[in-house]
Amino acid sequence: MKDTDFYNAESNAYSKKRYPELATTFTQFFFKERLRLTLLLLKKFLPKHGSVSMLEIGCADGVVARAVWQNHSENVASFDAVDIAPQMIAVAQKNNADTPIHFSVRDTVALPSVYDCIVEVGVLNYLQLADELNAVQAALTPRGTYICSISGLSSLQTTLKGWEGYMHLHPYAYYEQEFAKRFTIVRAMPVGFFVPLLWKVPAVARILQPLIEKIALSLVPNLAHEKIYVLTTKN
Repeated sequence: MKDTDFYNAESNAYSKKRYPELATTFTQFFFKERLRLTLLLLKKFLPKHGSVSMLEIGCADGVVARAVWQNHSENVASFDAVDIAPQMIAVAQKNNADTPIHFSVRDTVALPSVYDCIVEVGVLNYLQLADELNAVQAALTPRGTYICSISGLSSLQTTLKGWEGYMHLHPYAYYEQEFAKRFTIVRAMPVGFFVPLLWKVPAVARILQPLIEKIALSLVPNLAHEKIYVLTTKN
């Protein structure tokens, strides 16, 4: 698992590496596509009453929080964003001074106890999953929505590359069992289908990757690098 020191070191280049205007690697395409799908899910499932309280966990330099605010500000009354890396928070505060988003280092300040919506994409703690889900459950309102993403052991990218750092992953079925103990699973959306060598030619990959993902992930969703889940608190 990447630690606080890693993200502090990445703080000044985080978004530039992962969210360029044009993707030139699979990783960049994946980050941009995951964000696009997250915004679509928020459009569908975020309450429309205009007074939503929101929290993003693992906000990094604020790139996702800013995109959420720009797309859904008419529905959001308050927006907190937290990260474990102090330098990430410093960059996020600087880059988003023109927004009302409140950025802070996680667990160092008191935050409101309940949120209508919590977003946690790409950073859900696999090693302390139960503790994290319990904390999110406690922070959500009775009809709150939790949008999170997590990598599965069956990911084609993990299988082909055999990355040692991913060996702690579990099958998607395991995560869904854990989610179901605390939440109602409303939607599961796969994202990221790794194709070896495709991104050797980025101009071609940018055309083919979306088509491949649309077909492949409709047939074998468990080969996705991640799944984005929409979860709601149980009544």
